[in-house]
Amino acid sequence: MHVEPPSGAEAGTPPAGANPTLTVVVTTKDRPHLVRRALASARQVPVPVQLVVVDDGSQEPYQADASDVAVVRHDSSRGANAARNSGLAAATARWVVFLDDDDELVGEGIGRAVRDLEGWDSDEVAVLGTLVSVDEGTGRQESHVPLPLPRGADWLAGPRFQGRHAHNGLVVSARQLRSVGGFDEQIRAWTHDELFLRLLLAVELRTIPDAVYLMYENPARSTLRQQQLNRVDGILRTLERHDALHGPNRVVTANLMSAAGMHYARARRWADARRAFTQAVRADPSRRVIWVRLARSLSGQSAS
Repeated sequence: MHVEPPSGAEAGTPPAGANPTLTVVVTTKDRPHLVRRALASARQVPVPVQLVVVDDGSQEPYQADASDVAVVRHDSSRGANAARNSGLAAATARWVVFLDDDDELVGEGIGRAVRDLEGWDSDEVAVLGTLVSVDEGTGRQESHVPLPLPRGADWLAGPRFQGRHAHNGLVVSARQLRSVGGFDEQIRAWTHDELFLRLLLAVELRTIPDAVYLMYENPARSTLRQQQLNRVDGILRTLERHDALHGPNRVVTANLMSAAGMHYARARRWADARRAFTQAVRADPSRRVIWVRLARSLSGQSAS
């Protein structure tokens, strides 16, 4: 992983203007109607903002409808993490935050995160605020409150959230994020967990209670078989690449292999699910819930 400024046909030129405090990177592919909403939310952040849209190989190239938007284009799709890295390379502000095209930022919360970072004046601190997930069908909202972690902490070893894990909305030094290699372009899911393992070797994670990110979820879309298998791939790659950090921690191994088993089961890959749950049981045989999941996978039942 190496983040360099884009060049040639895939380069975008940031628009002229006052020096920005924050770069907002919006990644998209074939969804210009959603980009408009995402950008509208980014414009509500009460600090000087550079807006960068990375078009990851849309069939019809994304065209900015305002002069305050820089566009970086991939001529062919390279994946969400490659798009994020291209946006990171184009960032000119000290701080950066990433926004998926179907989500929104909460302006006041992001503004507070940036003001806090400016007050601390250290690239060795990052801020994560509360993420609010929104069910696209029902409109139901659920808040996910992060917990702070010191520099050097194992992201996977201890409590990280009050409730379900949700990582979007991180505000971090662009320089520091580049220094740890940006996003791993070979991982399609579990992206943020893998990133945070590396990032916490360089920064302290501080948190704020303010909502900073609205993540719109479609339950039907999230159960797609390929999405489940992508999550398994991300878990296994994360375990392998960071074995030196958390390999001796059998609880971490049990948790991740149990999660892999659940995703395999949801994809109806029962033999793979059984193998994953078996590895989880071997890592931590005291966890009754994993035994239950293993038993359900033996009978071809849902493991959730």
